[in-house]
Amino acid sequence: MSLHNSATPRASNDAPRRLAIVYLRIPQPHLPTRYLSSLRTTLPLLTALALSLPVAAQPTPPLRLTPFTAGLNQPVDITHAPGDGRLFVVEREGRIRLVTAAGAVLPTPFLDITARVGSSSGEQGLLGLAFHPDYVTNGFFFVNYTDLNGDTHIARFQRQAGTADQADPASEALFFFASQPYDNHNGGALHFGPLDGYLYAALGDGGAGGDPQNLAQNLASPLGKVLRFDVDAGGPAPGGLPYGIPPTNPLINTPGALPEIWLWGLRNPWRCTFDQQTGTYWMGDVGQGFWEEVDAFVDSANANHNFGWRCYEGNAPYDLSAGCGAPTSYHAPVVTLGHNNGDGWCVTGGAVYYGAQWPALAGRYVFADFGSGKFWTVWRQGAGYASQLDASLNLPNVSCFGQDSAGEIYAADFINGQLLRVEAGPTGLADSRRAAAAVAQPRRHHLPHRIAHRTGRGRGAGERRERAGGAPRPRRSRHRRRHA
Repeated sequence: MSLHNSATPRASNDAPRRLAIVYLRIPQPHLPTRYLSSLRTTLPLLTALALSLPVAAQPTPPLRLTPFTAGLNQPVDITHAPGDGRLFVVEREGRIRLVTAAGAVLPTPFLDITARVGSSSGEQGLLGLAFHPDYVTNGFFFVNYTDLNGDTHIARFQRQAGTADQADPASEALFFFASQPYDNHNGGALHFGPLDGYLYAALGDGGAGGDPQNLAQNLASPLGKVLRFDVDAGGPAPGGLPYGIPPTNPLINTPGALPEIWLWGLRNPWRCTFDQQTGTYWMGDVGQGFWEEVDAFVDSANANHNFGWRCYEGNAPYDLSAGCGAPTSYHAPVVTLGHNNGDGWCVTGGAVYYGAQWPALAGRYVFADFGSGKFWTVWRQGAGYASQLDASLNLPNVSCFGQDSAGEIYAADFINGQLLRVEAGPTGLADSRRAAAAVAQPRRHHLPHRIAHRTGRGRGAGERRERAGGAPRPRRSRHRRRHA
C-alpha cells in the first residue's frame, strides 16, 4: 500500500517524519512504452511526498467483526433514516430490507422494485439509497438503480402513509436519468451532505475497460462524476428541472459543462460516504489493472475537483493521450492499493466512525478490499493523512459499509448475505473467522467480480468486449433525455 498526500499541504517542518520506501511496479506487457518517461518524472515527486508524511502518533486498535444478522440477498448498501433506529439494507436485485436494532430482518421489504430493476449483469441493480433530511415529515427518499435497458435512474419515492415499515412503489418520480453505454461501472452511491443538505450521486465512467470514450474527463457527460443537486429547489414548469443547481457547483458557469457536476475524473466510485462532522467526502474508486485508490475531498474555493482518471490510475500514468496534465494537475488519492503486492483488487469504500461504543475509532475511516479481504483505517493527521493495515483481520467479499443512527459501523458480506458490526478489539482475526463460519462458505464461481470490474479472478463482460474491440452492448431501446 502507498500513502500519498499531494492534494493537501505538507506537514510543518517540526512534525515527526517517517522514512518511506516508495516503489512502483511497471508490468511491461501492459504499460505502453511512451508512458515510461512520465513515470521517471513522477517517481521522484511521489517519493518526496511520501517522505513528508507525519508518523501516526496513536495507531488504530485492532478491528474485529461481530455477526449482527444474516438472510440478506446480495447487500450493496446500508444506511438509516432520520428518526428511525433501524437499518435499511439495499439488495442488488431491487429490494430494500428493514433490520431491527436486535438484528431481525423484517419479512416484508420496505420497497420492492425488482420488476423495474435490471440486474442481469453483476454491476447493475439497485445500487444506492439516501433519505431526505426532512424524511420524518415528508417521507421522501431517493434511490439509484439501473433499469431494464441498463440505464441509470435516480428516483424519488415516498413512505406509505400510516406506516414506517413500507414505502409506496407507485410514488416513484424520476429525478435524473443517465444513458449507460456498457453494463459495468455504474457507481450508485447516494448521500445527503451533512453540512449543506444537498444530494450527492456518484456515477462510474460508463464501463468497458480503460474508459474508451474518455467520459470521466468529458464535462458534457454525467459519467465518471459525482453530481450535486438541490432537491428542494426546481419546479414543475414545462422543460424545467425537478431540482435546483447549487450555486457553488464548480462548473455552473462553464459553457458546455453539466452544471450538476461536482467532482469528475472518476473510474468507478464504489461506495462513498461523508464524514458527518467535518463534511469530508470519502470515495473508494476501483482501479483498472494495477491500482485501487481511496480519495478524500474537502470542499473549498480553491479545491481541485478533477481526480485524474483516465489520465492516471492511482498515481501512475494510464493514458496520457488526450490532453492530460502533470500529476499535480489532479486531486491525488489518499491511499493507493497495489494489485501486484496483493493489497487490493477491488476497493470497497467505507465509513467514518463517530459512535459511542469504541472511542479509539473516533474519526477513523474504515474501508476494505472486496478481493483481498484486507481492512484499513485512515485518519487526518496534521496537514495530511495516516493509514494503517489491520493485519489481524481478513474477510473477502465485503461489498459495503454503513452506519446506524448512533454512528456504529456495519459491513456487508455480499456472498453470504450477512451484516457484521465493526468494533475495536484484540481478536479481529478470530471474530472474523467465527463470522465466516456462521454461514456457508462462498463458492468461488459465484464471486461477483463484475461489481467493480475485477477482483483478480475475472473481468466484467463490458471490459471483455472492449478489449476484444467489441461495440457497446446492444440496447433494447434508447432514451434520449438526460433527465425528466
